[in-house]
Amino acid sequence: MTHKKISLALSRLALDTPFYAALALSTPIVEADSISTFATDGSKIFYNPDFADSLSVEEIEFVLVHELEHIVRLHNFRMQGRDHQRWNIACDHIINLDLLNMRDLKSPMRDGKFIGYADAQYAGMSSEQVYDLLKDNPPPTSDD
Repeated sequence: MTHKKISLALSRLALDTPFYAALALSTPIVEADSISTFATDGSKIFYNPDFADSLSVEEIEFVLVHELEHIVRLHNFRMQGRDHQRWNIACDHIINLDLLNMRDLKSPMRDGKFIGYADAQYAGMSSEQVYDLLKDNPPPTSDD
């Protein structure tokens, strides 16, 4: 059974961003206590129900689009032996920078700060370029 807030977020996607709604409705969304937030394996989206409970429906909408972007951008296939955590952070920067510019989405915020990676210095770069830059300058940990 899909989490109630996730169902509501999917309904909002249908109204706000039909493209993402079509993708989301064809992507299995699976509860997973083994992860701390949301994640994807490239074909499914996984979510921690406690984390989902901590977000508003609008914030879940943003997070679902974020995970869909990982799938659309083929991040699992493009990883090609790279360090998984560093690759995910690099991809998160690029996705979030793009999504933060979408007026239809409300980004997850805590204490007035976006809860994720979105460093403007990486704007316009590819995930591969950001990954290479992160090798020499590892980012602080985040809950994203």
